[in-house]
Amino acid sequence: MRFGRYAFVAALLALGVPLAAQQTAGGAVAGRVTDRVSGQPISDVRVQIVGTQRGALSRTNGSYRIVGVPNGTYTVRASRIGYAAATASATVSANGEATANFVLAVAENVLDKVTVSGATGGTSRAREVGASVSRIDSTIFNVAAVTNLSQVLSARTPGVAVQSGGGTIGVASRIRLRGPTSINLSNDPLLVIDGLVSNNNTNNFSVGLGGGTTSRLDDINPQDIEDVQVLKGAAATALYGTGAANGVIQITTKRGKAGKARWNIYTESGSDRTLVPESDPLQSTNYRQIGRNAAGIRVACNLQAQVLKSCVTRDTLYTTSPLLNESPFRVGGSNRMGVSVNGGSEQVQYYLNGELFRQQGIVGPSGSRRTNLRANVSANLLSNLRADVTISYLKSVLNLPINDNAFAGVLSAGLLGGAFDCTPQTRTTIFECNAGNDSSSRGYVSANVPVRQYYNQLQQQDIDRLQTGMTLNYTPKRWLQSTLRAGADYVYNYDQQTVPPNKVFLNAASIEGSRFQGRAYRPTYTVTANTKATYDLTSSIRLSTLVGGQYTNEANRFTSAFGAILLPGTSSLDGTNARFAVRETNSQIVTTAGVLQQDIAFNDRLFVTVAARMDNSSVFGVGSREFVFYPSVSSSYVISDEGWFPKTGFINQLRLRGSIGEAGNRPTFRQSETFFNAVSVNSASSDANVPAVTIGGPVGNALLQPEITRETEGGFDFNLFGNRVDGEFTAFKKDTRDLLVGRVLAPSLGVAATQNVNLSKMSTKGIEGTVNFKLIDTKAFSFAQRFTGTIYNNRIAALGTIDGQPIAPIVFGNQQHRAGYPAGSYFQRKILDYSDRNSDGIISNVNCPAYGGLANPILVGGGACEIVLSDSLEYIGPSAPNQQMSFQSDLRVFKNLQFNVLVDWRRGGYLYNNTREFRNNGGFANGPDYWDIRAPLSDQVKSAARAMGTSAGYTESTDFVRLSEVSMTWVVPAAAARILKTGGMSVTVAGRNLGLWSDYSGFDPEVISNLSAANTFTVTDFLTNPPGRTYTLRVNFNF
Repeated sequence: MRFGRYAFVAALLALGVPLAAQQTAGGAVAGRVTDRVSGQPISDVRVQIVGTQRGALSRTNGSYRIVGVPNGTYTVRASRIGYAAATASATVSANGEATANFVLAVAENVLDKVTVSGATGGTSRAREVGASVSRIDSTIFNVAAVTNLSQVLSARTPGVAVQSGGGTIGVASRIRLRGPTSINLSNDPLLVIDGLVSNNNTNNFSVGLGGGTTSRLDDINPQDIEDVQVLKGAAATALYGTGAANGVIQITTKRGKAGKARWNIYTESGSDRTLVPESDPLQSTNYRQIGRNAAGIRVACNLQAQVLKSCVTRDTLYTTSPLLNESPFRVGGSNRMGVSVNGGSEQVQYYLNGELFRQQGIVGPSGSRRTNLRANVSANLLSNLRADVTISYLKSVLNLPINDNAFAGVLSAGLLGGAFDCTPQTRTTIFECNAGNDSSSRGYVSANVPVRQYYNQLQQQDIDRLQTGMTLNYTPKRWLQSTLRAGADYVYNYDQQTVPPNKVFLNAASIEGSRFQGRAYRPTYTVTANTKATYDLTSSIRLSTLVGGQYTNEANRFTSAFGAILLPGTSSLDGTNARFAVRETNSQIVTTAGVLQQDIAFNDRLFVTVAARMDNSSVFGVGSREFVFYPSVSSSYVISDEGWFPKTGFINQLRLRGSIGEAGNRPTFRQSETFFNAVSVNSASSDANVPAVTIGGPVGNALLQPEITRETEGGFDFNLFGNRVDGEFTAFKKDTRDLLVGRVLAPSLGVAATQNVNLSKMSTKGIEGTVNFKLIDTKAFSFAQRFTGTIYNNRIAALGTIDGQPIAPIVFGNQQHRAGYPAGSYFQRKILDYSDRNSDGIISNVNCPAYGGLANPILVGGGACEIVLSDSLEYIGPSAPNQQMSFQSDLRVFKNLQFNVLVDWRRGGYLYNNTREFRNNGGFANGPDYWDIRAPLSDQVKSAARAMGTSAGYTESTDFVRLSEVSMTWVVPAAAARILKTGGMSVTVAGRNLGLWSDYSGFDPEVISNLSAANTFTVTDFLTNPPGRTYTLRVNFNF
């Protein structure tokens, strides 16, 4: 840790020099900012004297004025997100006023846009950055009516893949940037808000729901976001160091703007409808064939029984859908109301926002209540010192139903139930009904348990989250700027579950009742300091040198308690009487870093950046390197600015860029340390000094170090046909070394089964791009089309060797980490051939070989096996799509009416449809593949092959096209707005998940049932409620 401390102290010393006295005397720079096309004034433009903190924001009439400017000649810069930055020269005489007017053009190309670095705290033009940085425009948040950050990121940016955790309110999604980088550690991107590392935990609920969990990423209120930038790999994230190998999501929140107070009041109302079971009645209908045996006795008559002749005559095929008999679903809804205000003077600006958001889920007791508050204040404390203070608070109460792989979930109870509705009005004979007297289940899995009983269980998570931050920008000299940023992210969790006694009659444990509480305190502290010097080496070469450091401290304090046999009428642990359990965990990860960066600019068209970050972390092994070095080099060349470049109407701008960098993925807490687990024991001795018992715990590795990802990328940005077409293209390759794998230890050691070692390697390469077409652009009508696309291939290059022996493939369920294949791929015995050899209309596993310890029935004289499987496990496909495209259309009519459409296309992935397999095999078998002779042979073979030991038939392609969003926004004409006493008004109607086209046989090919699994590659669709269809009406008022 010594180097880290020294580097950080040096960075702090670099920041601090005595503050100069405020210079109140001097002249001024004033002027006006207008739009190049319309000539109309532009407000909220940041006009700043380059190399100082002196600046001002333009007002509604476009005017600005910067006071307290000493004598001299200055470069003045005007910038605003969405416009191309512009500069002008101004000479200020003693107490005089210089004029600098600006005419800004809309930024038609990414080269002109402003980017923000959360690692250094500075801003750059896109043309200066050699790595690909994707930006999501905050204007979509209103027109698309998004409710969380996962929806903001989905299908809008190349290289970003979002997989849904289902349709339950508050359930997390899985986000990957350019595919995975690790097989054992997290693959989640780093979250940075206003330059501060923030909690991005995606497994955040200590109550078992069956697979679903919550995410702190979705705590962020989209209404507070000004800008989202996505840095997708180590080529762009090297300065973020350890923890940034998976990419960085960088969020900048809104700031105040000088001028009179501007109010925005918005309200939303929405509905949420399930797509189960009406959209797919086949998958939600339960089947059971009844027949007679040779003695004429009524028996169950599945397809195998018919082949074995234990059922010789088919009688009645019963079908019912419990989900339709007594639907557990309701029409969900949401209501949002918020008010924000921003304004201020040239010295102090503020942005305030408050919001109430309520959601009701499609199944009870699903719902949430959220309160968001934010205050951002910026102030020019001195002529060369500027402060930005941010504070936000979230209060959230989330109620979650049991779902996914859980017997107590309503979807599970319906899909695994019977084929009979056994109410007195509908039942036929005792044979068909559960226990013969089931009068209330309506076909659900538990006899005499009505579906509403499942709602008596309470699962709730309360979140109190406070984020605070302060940034000081100090410019003692025109060429010298220092930045200090400090802040904290405090997350308080209160998780609870109450199963009231004698209210849920699913099993003995639910009848007696229980109570669980889990409380967590998870603070994250960040301090960053740096100093940057900018100087002109010659008239055509500009150099910038930055030195700095960072300190982060992430802690987790968790305590839980459980008790069973809950007293009636109570809902506290005090009322429990048996099976008490208490758990406490504490962790802390401290990382210190030093940063050095050198920028070189040639003629404002060729830019080279060389940077390095050196990290030390408390989770590194004590025997490993004291610090880890993360270098990066990037270059950007705006070749179209060269005088010799052909000036044609075809190519307006062309930039070439390339970058190479390294970033890390740190081990988890205590993976490098060996410790033992204490166990309580009962002793007949009354001696209080009886020693505690310890048993073997994890065996740490003192040489453990972070996984290192090196990424190389290259590409170009273009603007064509008079700004009608623009876009970017990037090719990338990332190689991860020192991947953590488990080394198997001898059982005789009496410790954990494995020890983590840095051995394996992974490689991912691909291409991605964006193309924007401005097809029509007139005053009355405009139409634009945006295409994004990503193709990548991931493979494990090597698992490594231990003691001279190669590591065997890592197997988990139907998936494997195997060298030469994508991480987490599916491997199964393939179904090579099948045929109805005896023409009985049935494909069966009778007289077939079996694998994995299974045994198939043998029928003497029954003919040969009708199914041929591969001799060994074979590669089926990757567990995530590796091809993705999105199509976004924007149509504007008469400046008042705007339409937006977003279509998402994905290809190349596979998903284990465990729901369908479970319904067509085993004790709960109630699917058509198992019972219905009318089922296609291609479906029957899936069930029969599963009995032989392979799930290949139920491992399905997830290729799909989804109509993700459609919205219409009407901007009320100014005259009508004035009648309503408002400065402006707009009305938006939006729909989400409006159409899905896929051959996948489950409810939705995008869902993941087990986000809470420790192995982040485990992917199944198992009894998960899919995303619903939502409609939202939003009204905005401006004053």
